[in-house]
Amino acid sequence: MTGAALETELKFELSRDDRLPRLAGLGPITTVGPARRMVQTAVYHDTPDLALLAAKHTLRRRTGGTDAGWHLKAPGGQSDDGAWRRTEYTAPLGSARSFVPASLREVIAPIIGREVLLPVCVLRTVRVRRELLDADGARIGLLEDDTVEAWRPGRAGSELRITWREVEVEIVTAEPAVAISAPEAEAASSSVVAAVLAGFETIGVAPSRAPSKLARALESLGLQPGPSVAVPEDVSIAADVTGARLAVWRYAAAQLGVIQALTGAVRDDAPDAVHKMRVATRRLRATLRTIRPWLDAEQTQAMRRQVRWLTRTLGGARDGEVVRERILGELDELPRRDVRGPIRNRLRRELNSTHAQAHERAVAALDSPRYERLLANIADFLLALPWRKRRRRSLHDLLLAATHRVQKRAVLADEADTPAEREFELHEVRKKGKAARYAVEAATKFAPEPHELGDAAEGAADDAEEAEAAARDSAGAEGEESAGRQPLDPAQELAAWVDLQELLGDHQDAVVARETLRRIAAQARAAGEDTYSYGVLVGRETQRLADNASKIEKALARALGEAG
Repeated sequence: MTGAALETELKFELSRDDRLPRLAGLGPITTVGPARRMVQTAVYHDTPDLALLAAKHTLRRRTGGTDAGWHLKAPGGQSDDGAWRRTEYTAPLGSARSFVPASLREVIAPIIGREVLLPVCVLRTVRVRRELLDADGARIGLLEDDTVEAWRPGRAGSELRITWREVEVEIVTAEPAVAISAPEAEAASSSVVAAVLAGFETIGVAPSRAPSKLARALESLGLQPGPSVAVPEDVSIAADVTGARLAVWRYAAAQLGVIQALTGAVRDDAPDAVHKMRVATRRLRATLRTIRPWLDAEQTQAMRRQVRWLTRTLGGARDGEVVRERILGELDELPRRDVRGPIRNRLRRELNSTHAQAHERAVAALDSPRYERLLANIADFLLALPWRKRRRRSLHDLLLAATHRVQKRAVLADEADTPAEREFELHEVRKKGKAARYAVEAATKFAPEPHELGDAAEGAADDAEEAEAAARDSAGAEGEESAGRQPLDPAQELAAWVDLQELLGDHQDAVVARETLRRIAAQARAAGEDTYSYGVLVGRETQRLADNASKIEKALARALGEAG
């Protein structure tokens, strides 16, 4: 559930030793209540480019105090009297610290699209709150004296921390149960604003022009909206002048963004949502597999296992979609004379039921605490990747190793003794071919532009040469094999594998569709229905499998020939 409210507040910047003004007796403010101390921790989320900050939005998860939960603030602008008026959306706290509620994500979708949202700043606030009361004892405002400490999230002990003091006065026009018209609310708000301004004027303090704590914190920490400014320090160009770390990090983070963005769409069973989320999980797992030699193997494998749970969870719903679309499409293509009995109704009923059950299981998983923890764990993992102290292979070397794994499986498929063995190896070719393709996507489509590398580009060639030399010295069959080959363009080498994957994908879909048709045909036969049309559909899938066999044979030979 998401709530929304219009917020009016004033901000003032004070030094540590400044005293607060006396507000009691000014305008409608009759009494200033006793002080109440609390400690709040807010983790702010944004894209790596700080797109929300650029659009003057803030998204945070706050714990402690009286308003724990998620808060999204949209800009309303600063009026002539210095008061900030903004729309605030709220959502429950949830159980995972980095799981952005889908309801809030939908509000900012026009700004960020499917960009990833990650923690970019942590603010710890020691707040001293006092209520402002009118003559009837009703609360008309909150005076909040904040001492703020801010830092970027990441590896413990490496943070630069900044502190400052500011005072916020939030205007409360009426208690929730009291009915009040818009003009009355505006007039009441203006009178309290005028009183507060008069009080702070007596101590020589004007309203702050800073729109948010986050904006001030990020500016002090040296972060302004721009390409990849909020990436972890250990993946920045300064940490790796080749840009290789940044490329694979961007790609992995982009997959988390897709998963975050599609959570609501998968729940609603939107077209292609399950497919795109499932592909994102595979891309993420493949990226971590490719760069595993750079990372702590145990931690990386543990993360991949967590993501695999989501991939498998979505598998049933996705398979149901594919089979339903394929079989009903084939039925529509049959000549009218070949469509006999109530096959159309039975197929639709059975296929829709199968898909609905699988989708229901997927939704239950997305609504579970395990899913919240998974997305939070991925975010935390990306913010503090467990890099090994020494990187012994270049990214180019790792890409070649990925294509070599496809080649090895293809050779095994080509030399298989039985149809079952060949089927198994072809399935492995398909899986590893996708992983290799995703690795190339990460290295090419998400690589830093020359202007991002800047002066570091001059040293990139030397760094790459050192990495290649290290690869030649590294242990392990993959390292020795790849180091001994001439440099190749992985994208060019991979083109043949991509063609093979498409054929293998259609082959697998035909196998599943044929088995599904046989199962439903048996049900129809038991009900006394005409099963002729089922036989026609099974025959079409069998013929497709036969046609694909020769195509796969040629594509496999072509792939092996180009790889060799």
